[in-house]
Amino acid sequence: PYLERPNEALVQALQSTRDPIARRLALAPSVLAPRAALVAVAQNRPADREALLACTHLMRWQSDLLAEPLLQALANYSPPA
Repeated sequence: PYLERPNEALVQALQSTRDPIARRLALAPSVLAPRAALVAVAQNRPADREALLACTHLMRWQSDLLAEPLLQALANYSPPA
């Protein structure tokens, strides 16, 4: 099936949430969550942790660090005008 092109501004907002967490842990941002996981969040707009895990396939340690911040960023996101 056709997947809609991800909203690049939303993916960038999710990266802006992920990147400081990765820096704090001295990890490459793509190790903490690859771009494909952030694109999946942007495309699927999960409403809770379980839905986020289902669409991203993050490992447990990654989801422990990122689920709440990513869901919060998604909830607070307003598209640019």
